[in-house]
Amino acid sequence: MKQSERRAKSRAAILDAAFAEFGERGYAAATIDGVCARGGISKGMMYHYYKGKDELFCDCVGEMFSSLAEHMGKYMEHPDHGGSEALLSGYFMFRESFFIDHPNMQTVFKDAVFRTPPHLAERVKQLRAPMRERNRELLRYMLTQTQLRSGVSENDARRWFDALEGMLPELLSRLSEGGDTRAQGKFVLDMMLFGILEKQ
Repeated sequence: MKQSERRAKSRAAILDAAFAEFGERGYAAATIDGVCARGGISKGMMYHYYKGKDELFCDCVGEMFSSLAEHMGKYMEHPDHGGSEALLSGYFMFRESFFIDHPNMQTVFKDAVFRTPPHLAERVKQLRAPMRERNRELLRYMLTQTQLRSGVSENDARRWFDALEGMLPELLSRLSEGGDTRAQGKFVLDMMLFGILEKQ
């Protein structure tokens, strides 16, 4: 086995153990010792690849957002055509299916989006880039399917969406306590697009 392959295999083993640790205990309670114990990884190997818990968490966050964005790309290949409400509700349902299949990633998502460690906020914001692009892709598609209010241009709508995108984590945080994903999607639609799209 080549050195590059060994390195990739070692990093993958560490990341798997880290997802298990962060997934079960959350960022605040997770420890490097816990990651090592879960993966049968020596401290020496761990610190060869990672400086500490924050760097490891950020790698998990980056992997989670990349995987989630890839998953959501499949929805955008065949989006729901039942109007803007069905489109966004379907988007949320499809996102939920990802977390059902990857429960450890859901905990990492919640820690990154809803309980962002303040000292990691800027890094997490950068790591969210793949999902920001998916959300913008959804908006671009919605703009082709829905009539804008009189006097509102597509450029206005995009700027509005960009401004609200920064508030999306807080909005989702408030919604995450409820269990009805379809109702959540409808509420997010009303909150994010009120004043942009004509009601259908």
